[in-house]
Amino acid sequence: MAKETKSISQSDDTEIKKFSYEALRKKSRELFIVSQSTFDGATAHLDRSESYTIAEIKQTIEIWLKGACK
Repeated sequence: MAKETKSISQSDDTEIKKFSYEALRKKSRELFIVSQSTFDGATAHLDRSESYTIAEIKQTIEIWLKGACK
């Protein structure tokens, strides 16, 4: 359990690594605490063939959620 927490910590090296869009989507519940459908809506404008950091996607989702709640 501690290893999982460390792997998604903002201060951890994982934030620097890029992951495929699909890998991040599959782990959307664990990484971003959102469903895959929320992940899809928030990231609809992103290129699915690119790779992204966890921080990039997290920020994208947070911005989208704030906009969707207005």
